[in-house]
Amino acid sequence: MTDDNDKSVDFASELERKNTTTKTAIRPHGLSIIFRFARKYWLALLIIIATISAIVVVFYSIPVISISQTKIVNLGAPVTLKVGDIVYLKGKSVSVTVEHFTVDTCPVKGQCFGSNVSAVEYMLTIDGVKYATGSSVSAVNAKYQIQTISSDYKTYVTLRIVKN
Repeated sequence: MTDDNDKSVDFASELERKNTTTKTAIRPHGLSIIFRFARKYWLALLIIIATISAIVVVFYSIPVISISQTKIVNLGAPVTLKVGDIVYLKGKSVSVTVEHFTVDTCPVKGQCFGSNVSAVEYMLTIDGVKYATGSSVSAVNAKYQIQTISSDYKTYVTLRIVKN
């Protein structure tokens, strides 16, 4: 019977030894866990990084991206807008909204009381600061300006955002 008691004592001491070993074991640092993960899943990580890089390259290589009434453009790229449309400059906190068109023409026959000017009025926003500007008036002290390329002054305008 002493053999059975010795085995149970040995089992208990072995269990005690394992419990104390795990309690005092040094836990790996967070960085080593990340390295182990990267070594184990390197191919999946490489595919994810390549996919994200390709998406970023395509995003910046397309000059104009249209989503409903919102357009996202590269600096200097021409874009056509209607009233209420918004254009954002890629990678910058710059937007332009077409506020309205002004057509102030003189009648063919008769006396002219207006200025005989057609214009497009924009709201240029740079880093949260708003500038009321138009096709005939530039934003004073702004980092960016709006160049009106063409317009019918009734329904559309083609413009570009340029650095001042």
